[in-house]
Amino acid sequence: MINPNKKFLICFCFPFFLSAQTINNTEVNGNTLLSDSEILNISGAFKGNQFYSGLLDSAKSRIAGELALKGYLNSTFEGCSVTISEDSQKVDLVININEGTPTFVNKVFQTSSDSSALAEINSIFSYLEGEVFDKFEIESNINELLARLENNGFPFASFTISSVHLYDDTTNNEHFADLYLLLEKGDQSSIDRIEIEGSTSTKDYVIIRELRIESGEGYSQEKVDDLPKRLNKLRFFEPVPAPTFYIDSKNNGVLLINVKEKNTNNFDGIVGYIPPSTDDEKGYVTGLVNVTLRNIFGTGRAAAVRWQKLDRNSQELELKYLEPWLFSYPFNLNAELFQRIQDSTYVKRKIGGSLEYLATEDISVAGLVASEEVIPTEREEPVFTVYNSSALTTGL
Repeated sequence: MINPNKKFLICFCFPFFLSAQTINNTEVNGNTLLSDSEILNISGAFKGNQFYSGLLDSAKSRIAGELALKGYLNSTFEGCSVTISEDSQKVDLVININEGTPTFVNKVFQTSSDSSALAEINSIFSYLEGEVFDKFEIESNINELLARLENNGFPFASFTISSVHLYDDTTNNEHFADLYLLLEKGDQSSIDRIEIEGSTSTKDYVIIRELRIESGEGYSQEKVDDLPKRLNKLRFFEPVPAPTFYIDSKNNGVLLINVKEKNTNNFDGIVGYIPPSTDDEKGYVTGLVNVTLRNIFGTGRAAAVRWQKLDRNSQELELKYLEPWLFSYPFNLNAELFQRIQDSTYVKRKIGGSLEYLATEDISVAGLVASEEVIPTEREEPVFTVYNSSALTTGL
């Protein structure tokens, strides 16, 4: 039974659909700093894009923000409009830009906890006075100063724009900005110890010697950034990330290197047996074996062996060996042996080696010597198709 004292409100909702409106055309007027395509990219007002309420205001805000980064802080947008087509399916946008006059840097005030750094700051930032207040130009100067400090032993230097004072000269309709900058150099640091993490087989000294950093050497960000490239040349690790630097409890600078080892040994080969085809013959082993070891026992030493049996009477043997950093000096010693037995005709043998001086991480000088000889096989018949010969090769 329905209680007569209660009232019920029954609402019938009829759904309706509005088709999305698309942008038919966007007209840009008054722009000189930014091209039409740049403005369209910033605003997102592309032809064919969906139009939504607030798009024009959002576009003006984005454009004004981009102009402000270039020093034009007083831009205005008058006469911008949205025109809807008769079928309400498309809209035309008109964006009128008045960029206004730029804001200029009037004064740059610098402070630092280290008074000796003020001269360096002044030399970099003083020329900004009278220039347009451009965010990218200011950031470029800050990055230049920080890079200079980081490369001279101050990895924890920080630079702060304390404040920016904006004001107008109403008489000449000009806009100005005063910059207040603060530099904290931090303590000068050196690399007193190197720690290696992630290396399970490669010896730490193999990695450290490749870095070419002496204990107590002053910190240089440029050199630290170059370290992964040096380690990647070894081909012992996955791509090495940038090192981490910190100060330990004893006030020593520690450079932390993280590596992830990869497989440095390769083995390819196939070996088979060829049985005799007649009772007078013997069977023989044939095949190809190729072994490469690029980090023997984690010492950085390398060796390669290749053996190939071509047929019953012909085979090749090649041996290579690398001794890196000979006697802990930046010299690499290479040695190789190659021998080919060709049928019952001759034996060709080549023995060679080289000594390479690693002048820098990018420049090396090597001297090499190789001896090659061909030895005919002694045969019962006095017939020689190959003559005994030898050659000596040297190079630098």
